[in-house]
Amino acid sequence: MRFDSVNYETKGSTALITFDEPEKLNALSTGIRSGFCKALDQARNDESVRVIVLTGAGEKSFCAGADISGFEFTSTYAKNFIDEVLDILALPEQINKPVIAAVPAILLSPQSAPSFQCQKFSSACYPALPSPASTN
Repeated sequence: MRFDSVNYETKGSTALITFDEPEKLNALSTGIRSGFCKALDQARNDESVRVIVLTGAGEKSFCAGADISGFEFTSTYAKNFIDEVLDILALPEQINKPVIAAVPAILLSPQSAPSFQCQKFSSACYPALPSPASTN
């Protein structure tokens, strides 16, 4: 299933949410932000999902941070953008299911902003998905 620029799939009781704009290093574009919200809602409301895993398409970035390609450099736009992004980044903390960021170890950095709101990181292997037996 696809929500804007985010892919959503389930594997057993695991929801896999993949930011899918690798050409933009999965930056927080309008499509990524909107799709992320929709995918998290889907996972939250699906009673068969017991754990949520976030990852990014491509090998160069989990999420590069803000997509400033369409940015209006005014104080009002910047404030609204920051408020929106902070609300979105807080969403994983508001879900009563574990949210894991599957981030390659080489990519763990402040630019991987969505990963820092997750309860767990997995960087030992990529993508690190729990087996269906481990989530029961």
